[in-house]
Amino acid sequence: MKSETSTLPVIPAGGSAEVTVSCHGHHYAISGGYANNDQLRGALGPLEVTASYPKSTKTWAVEFTNTSGRPTGAQEANATVFVMCGHHRW
Repeated sequence: MKSETSTLPVIPAGGSAEVTVSCHGHHYAISGGYANNDQLRGALGPLEVTASYPKSTKTWAVEFTNTSGRPTGAQEANATVFVMCGHHRW
């Protein structure tokens, strides 16, 4: 399993941001998600996970949406996204 932690950009009210993580080499994405201990609720409003899906055969993506009435602040929220990678054996 591989994970990456990213600081989310400023997200406007009602807007979304996507975080992706990729498998290396000949591995492919089997599943993925995000860590539930991430800072998704800051002083300016909540963020919700609105999508979690394979973006390509090697990449998993998680989309975060700002459900508050205000934009998020700079460096207000962090997200850890992970991908479970498999290796196809011929």
